[in-house]
Amino acid sequence: MPRIYKPGFNQKPSTSNLGNYIREQRLAKKMTLSALNKVMGWGSINHVSRLEHGKYATFTENDQHRLCQVLGCDLSTLQALIPASKVKPTPPTVFGILIRRNRERLGLSCPQLASKVGLTATVVYGWESGHLTTISKKLVPKLASALDIPPGFLEPFTLGHGVPLGNQESPTNNPLGAKVRHRRKQMNLSQGQLGEKLNVTRQFISMIELGKATLTNDRYWIESIATALAVPVQELKELQECRRLKGMRPNAIAAFITRHRQKQGMTQTGLAHTAGVTINIIFRLENGRGIIVPQELHQVAQALGCQFPSYDMHEFRSS
Repeated sequence: MPRIYKPGFNQKPSTSNLGNYIREQRLAKKMTLSALNKVMGWGSINHVSRLEHGKYATFTENDQHRLCQVLGCDLSTLQALIPASKVKPTPPTVFGILIRRNRERLGLSCPQLASKVGLTATVVYGWESGHLTTISKKLVPKLASALDIPPGFLEPFTLGHGVPLGNQESPTNNPLGAKVRHRRKQMNLSQGQLGEKLNVTRQFISMIELGKATLTNDRYWIESIATALAVPVQELKELQECRRLKGMRPNAIAAFITRHRQKQGMTQTGLAHTAGVTINIIFRLENGRGIIVPQELHQVAQALGCQFPSYDMHEFRSS
């Protein structure tokens, strides 16, 4: 038969008057830690244990009333044993103040508010500490309901609200990025709003506009951006080609291969597969490195369906 332990068996002594009082009342009711935790609706048995060990100096008024009802003890006696809480610093942002005041008004802890909204407690801590200053529009209804406030109170703190489009954006010298930014502003879209259309983050849109994003699937991203911005795909493809050629070595054959590959919408991996060569060979040819192997050029020409002009083969730099 399994062993049955009595409440209070093998428990560490409490280090606070509050913890001792709660434990005495619990044991008088012959309740285990898990039983009390279940009745209180707390997420972990550790919550009760830590409260009895004095590791949780305070808990919400709602929890205090509920605990007294469950244990049948006097509320004033319980509250008299609660240590004076440390004064928390005022949140540095208006958004943080709004969250904390309404959270405390409802007697909610940060983890409890996070659970109601479907987030982690770290996010709520970030709001109140000033590390996170905005929220997405999709989160407004849930957060407003959890805090029992009108959604309009949270609208000024949504991404892109009240911020002039393009304000605080770094200048760009990238042709494709400049086109994306210009068209985005014409459509009165913020980077975050364009990101929602493409199902990516605002930071990724910023990287595209600054020419720092690596668009691994050229055709997919160019077509997706063109659709979101309602511009011709070919117009963006031409700008993408200029961007890719800008950083290449001034080598005619390298530029010729890259230009024809991109016009056909092929990636380096796709061209290598079609030509029956390795990706390293395509990379070497397009960057003007190594020694030219006529057979390799012949295979690439067949894959691209073109013929190479009679360039001087010595223009390739020897490895």
